[in-house]
Amino acid sequence: MITVLLVRTGAGLYRVACDDYQPIPFEDPHPHWQYASEYVQKNANEGDVVLSTMPICTLYYLGQTDYWLRQNEYYSFEDAEGVLRDRYTGALILKDYPAFRKEIEGKNGWVIGDQKLDSYFTDPDVLSYVYENMTFIPEGSDDTIKVYRFEKKAEQDNNDS
Repeated sequence: MITVLLVRTGAGLYRVACDDYQPIPFEDPHPHWQYASEYVQKNANEGDVVLSTMPICTLYYLGQTDYWLRQNEYYSFEDAEGVLRDRYTGALILKDYPAFRKEIEGKNGWVIGDQKLDSYFTDPDVLSYVYENMTFIPEGSDDTIKVYRFEKKAEQDNNDS
């Protein structure tokens, strides 16, 4: 049992130490997040919001992170209004599909997501909505980070007039 535990721990440590993808910018910030954030910064419009699977990275590189797109295992606190927020960035956590839809309704913005976007961290309904209703931006994406653009619907624009 001890041998199995040591082998599994050693293999896990080796994989973490040798993997090119490190999602959190510690001493050596992650270049993939930088690339995606620079693309969004160059193409963002006034009032755009940013949804991220790693808000610490978008805050670091883009200087903005509005929402944490994650439905479980988050580090959070409730603010004075009872809103669930990320402990490190203050980003509002979109904890389920209804919260996600409510927060993006009538807004323009960006989704910047790493591999957590396609994992169990993201509600399947949220993921379906992203794939079916948002525009994938290959110019801002690479093999580890995906960028999507969303805009409020035209009928909402007409109702706002």
